[in-house]
Amino acid sequence: MIKECPFLHKFTLKLMNGLSSRRRQIRRFRKWPHRHLKVVELIGFRGETIDLELAFSILRNAITLEKMIINTNVPTQLGSYWEYEDNKLKIAARERAKVLEKYLRQRVQLVIH
Repeated sequence: MIKECPFLHKFTLKLMNGLSSRRRQIRRFRKWPHRHLKVVELIGFRGETIDLELAFSILRNAITLEKMIINTNVPTQLGSYWEYEDNKLKIAARERAKVLEKYLRQRVQLVIH
């Protein structure tokens, strides 16, 4: 999807993950350099393998990325009481998101909430 929009500056994706996913090795995908993407927001990030693959792929290919926002809230809970409640899944997802810090380019800011 991002590949098809070469002049996109901000991309927000609401991830609707199932209750659990099988643990497996993280795959690497082909390179598709994106020269204009500045901000990416992943809402519903759980830190599952598929979430990390997506985040790594964006970090690898978004050459001019300035900020990646990892939001561990379930998209359907945004704007509700539950958005502000911490639970074990959100806390674990935030911990898994910290793995991304190792792969950031110098100028990229990672925001996790």
